[in-house]
Amino acid sequence: MGATNADSDAEFSRLPDRRVGAVQLRRPARAATRDHRAILSRTSMQRRDPRYTVLDNGLRAASLWLPTSTVTIVLWILAGSRADPDGRAGLAHLVEHVVLQRRDNRRRVSLAQAVEDFGGAVKATTDKEHTRIELRVAADNWGPALAHLLRVLEPFTEPIELGPAQAAIRNELATGLNTSIAAILEWGLWPSHPLGLPPWGSLEGVHASTSADAAAFHTLHYRSDRCLVTVAGPIAHSDFLRALVRESPARGGARGEHPQGDSSANPPRPEGPRILWLGGSGPLASIGWALAGAGHADPLATDLMALNLILTVGSRARLVAALRDGLGVTYRVQGQFNEYCDASAVVIWTRVGMQDAESATARLLATVTWLLEQGVTEAEARRARRAYQLHTMAGFESSHSAAISLGNSLLRRGRILPLHEAIGEAQAISCRRFFRALASFRDLSRWALVVDARQSEWPCLAFLAARADNSSFPRQTVGVKGNVEPADAAQGGGTECRRAEAAYNDSTLPHQGNGTAPGAHRPSPMADSPGLVQGSQNHEAGC
Repeated sequence: MGATNADSDAEFSRLPDRRVGAVQLRRPARAATRDHRAILSRTSMQRRDPRYTVLDNGLRAASLWLPTSTVTIVLWILAGSRADPDGRAGLAHLVEHVVLQRRDNRRRVSLAQAVEDFGGAVKATTDKEHTRIELRVAADNWGPALAHLLRVLEPFTEPIELGPAQAAIRNELATGLNTSIAAILEWGLWPSHPLGLPPWGSLEGVHASTSADAAAFHTLHYRSDRCLVTVAGPIAHSDFLRALVRESPARGGARGEHPQGDSSANPPRPEGPRILWLGGSGPLASIGWALAGAGHADPLATDLMALNLILTVGSRARLVAALRDGLGVTYRVQGQFNEYCDASAVVIWTRVGMQDAESATARLLATVTWLLEQGVTEAEARRARRAYQLHTMAGFESSHSAAISLGNSLLRRGRILPLHEAIGEAQAISCRRFFRALASFRDLSRWALVVDARQSEWPCLAFLAARADNSSFPRQTVGVKGNVEPADAAQGGGTECRRAEAAYNDSTLPHQGNGTAPGAHRPSPMADSPGLVQGSQNHEAGC
């Protein structure tokens, strides 16, 4: 078995997400500025360019030489929960547990036990579009670790015992994994699409899966031409390839197959606006907001990432400042930008005391709305650029982060994005560019809102969300427990809504209250730069 080098984007057309044409449509990133060249010169002194190769059996390999004492090897199986068959939600997660617990035919030990024997660590993750198994070992032990890792691709020769794996997943779900507010928000964006389902699946789907289901899933997806191996550490690419040729199985399938649930066959459409809440009891409440964007073929992906940075990163971020200044308490605001082959989403949430939940919900909606209507300041765009650059450089500082960055770049973009291009791409974050994305971001069908009150159901949420955009939601809302009647939403929901309306109309809030005509603009109390973009007449101003 030999290997062929892939030095052009055409070679990456063999990746299942078929992203080469879309990548070519993206505007080229700006060249790194003089300051960034200095950064690159310091970070690149002992780092070589990443290498990529496709073996004859279809296995893809990417490596990055780093002067570290540890080596991280990641096996990416190009199928995640999105490939779960109907009625078998969680099958990909179940197979991940099975292959980790599977005993090697030669030594009769599991992968975790074999790696731990020489001081290594194993971690496995099932995502929506892929499953990955990570090994982190001392640099001297990368060869045996790679050999053990690739044995998960060997076909099963005996019936699969699912009991231990099902028990492990049952314990995971029982510990509250299935109540993640981020997962609930993404379900609100895509409730009838596989991207809206959590990657760990459901207890019913896991227990409905049979040994035959697991074996069929493994045969279809755990094969050489459906996998990518990335490695980062002091390993020469040629040595890495020789080890792969020696240890990887020859099993592969027909080129270009698209298994069930593959991203290119079923792009999602936002189905919002969705208002979700949970009942229960407790002194705390979680509130969250999500916005669906586009895939990497669309420039909105970068703008959506910038929105997350502007709202949540740093003590002067819009949402952080609004909650701190309005409620007098510093809350931990979390935001994440989730990337998929043909979709993306920004998910933002915070946890507050029950006494502040209504005010915090109103402020979240008002702050987001104000930002989407008014634009961003020069200072905000500058901070977002710097945060993006820091995040990009951090992805190449350790063997683990570099191996993950290599795989994400290949799977999402269809090519390896060099560090200088990634840093240069951050320069695209600007007031002017962001303004052009606001019209799409204001589309309410892209929105989802959740309040995990665990104490009461709030009919005022529909009222708050409608007021946030000076427009009306469709007269239909979705609740995890119970439903808001349209009449309640239209009438303001009684006492709770009157309190929320008073908070929302507070003159200190950055929004349009009753006393402001629709379309009028108020100065933001968080504005820290005169370069604010206000309205379509001034959208050429700013950075």
